[in-house]
Amino acid sequence: LTITLIFGLLLTGFSVSMNAQTTVEATASAELVEALSVTEGVTELNFGRFIQGDAEGSVVIAASDAGTRINTGGVILVSGGYPASAEFKITGLPGTEVNISLPSEGVINLTHPTNTEKKLNISIFTISEVKPTLSSGGEATVYVGGSLTVPAKTNPHPNGIYSGEYPVTFSYE
Repeated sequence: LTITLIFGLLLTGFSVSMNAQTTVEATASAELVEALSVTEGVTELNFGRFIQGDAEGSVVIAASDAGTRINTGGVILVSGGYPASAEFKITGLPGTEVNISLPSEGVINLTHPTNTEKKLNISIFTISEVKPTLSSGGEATVYVGGSLTVPAKTNPHPNGIYSGEYPVTFSYE
């Protein structure tokens, strides 16, 4: 009888604690937004025309709308060839910050069209704005420049238009 009474009291206690539970409806939400869209604008990264000099040097294009070009070392600049920074137009969610990643130093080569053994190296990439904020219209424009390493004429490279591709990664902050 004592065991039955204790067992009965225990069950009653458990049933009371079970009845003390409550359920609440919680809210969850998610917002699907417009994906980033990026297009290369009017200009591509172009180092223009130059001549190999007695010493190694560089052709540098500024990451700006003007895309100013300068030379360092033994490189001799020649007019023409349309030197310019690359222009990228970004569209997406208004007021949002965008991360932009460029290639690491020294990993992109421009290759001669027929003599693929001869390459020119883009040693440094620069950007006009690393984390632009999209306007109220959801737009931003950034410019990419860089520094092209040109060997001395003791390491002759054939004349021609050297070209290559480089990745630029855009993502929401």
